Amino acid sequence: MQIGVEQSRIDFKLDGLSAALCAELEGKVNAVLADAQACGGTHVATTSDVGRFAIVRTENKGKINKRLYIRLDDPVSRADGRY
Repeated sequence: MQIGVEQSRIDFKLDGLSAALCAELEGKVNAVLADAQACGGTHVATTSDVGRFAIVRTENKGKINKRLYIRLDDPVSRADGRY
């Protein structure tokens, strides 16, 4: 794993990786970010404050090793004026 300001990358052991699987992963992560409350010790009021999760690129790093490049897009403006 490598965490960066613009994007990060995470390596996984997966037999198959497709555009459909990436879209499913994005949807599931974004659902959690929209509905979950942040736990104690974090620096955001809710997980939606971190923005929208996106898989921007993938790489094959071996037979079952896949690398996902991800980023968090800016949070959408909220009705209360916070971002």
